[in-house]
Amino acid sequence: MRKIAFLLSLALFVFLQFSYAQTPVSKPEQIIREDQEEEAFKEEAKWHFTSALEQLKKETVSDNDRKEAARILNEIIDCYDPDDLEAYKLLIKIYRELQDEKSKTIIEERCRAREKYLSELASEESKEVYSKDSALNTALVSLGAQDPKQRALAKKSLLAALKTNGLTAGLSAALSSRNIKRAKLAADILGEIKNPQASAALGGLLDSSSPALKLRALEALSKTGAEAGIPYFIKALSDDYYSHYEAKFRIREYASATLFGVFKEKALPLLYEAVKNEKLRWYALETLIRYSPVSAETGALLKKSLEDNNEKVVLAAIKGIEKIREQEQFL
Repeated sequence: MRKIAFLLSLALFVFLQFSYAQTPVSKPEQIIREDQEEEAFKEEAKWHFTSALEQLKKETVSDNDRKEAARILNEIIDCYDPDDLEAYKLLIKIYRELQDEKSKTIIEERCRAREKYLSELASEESKEVYSKDSALNTALVSLGAQDPKQRALAKKSLLAALKTNGLTAGLSAALSSRNIKRAKLAADILGEIKNPQASAALGGLLDSSSPALKLRALEALSKTGAEAGIPYFIKALSDDYYSHYEAKFRIREYASATLFGVFKEKALPLLYEAVKNEKLRWYALETLIRYSPVSAETGALLKKSLEDNNEKVVLAAIKGIEKIREQEQFL
């Protein structure tokens, strides 16, 4: 019976996959990816919140348990969802129990600021103007629509307006919109039109609190292929966002792969310089050992890094030196 049930389940799965492949997609692929991306970050936040609650549901909750829960909740609002008011309120409760007035005051102020931000968002967004061209501005505004189809149509019309004066300036202005949907799609379009003049505007998104927006900015910069984007990829090598679902520093990894895969030797001088920076050193080395063959200059940096105080830097150095030994065997 179990075997029959398994075969029926398998048949249903194959049928659904085939049906999906044959059925026209109701939303453009990019918009589907955007929705999935947003959901992924929300799931990350939920996962963290559940972990924090587990610390507080023990039979006997110690101050160490409360501190660990506070650490997790701070990670939620700093890295995953800065609008998670539930996380703020639980943090305030924990700091009250810990009698940590300083931390409680800081989080209370942040919570009030965030509540004010969210309440003002809708009214202020209606005042945002991205272009003096009314048709262009209407399309840019529509990039932030709740309806995915409306966003897709707006993107299509903007891509068709390549020769319109002020398009790049309008899209660059939309990057700073409080509406994250608009900002992400503006970044996508700037990447697709491959305008190197947008590098600084896209690079500025790396200071955002949204991992999704930072990833979109890096993706757009990689599509332009402009050397002006290299310093922003170097900066991203120290990004703190860690994806528990993928078990990796997602933004760092994307930056590393792009420096090696898109910019290649053009990125090497800045990578060598980045190794001198304590915050960048680990992933700068991880990027340098992607290159094959590993250069003599990289080899010297790897040997020096064996004495670093950071265990991750030392492990990257060992991995790189092992790669050098392997490549020398084949020479």
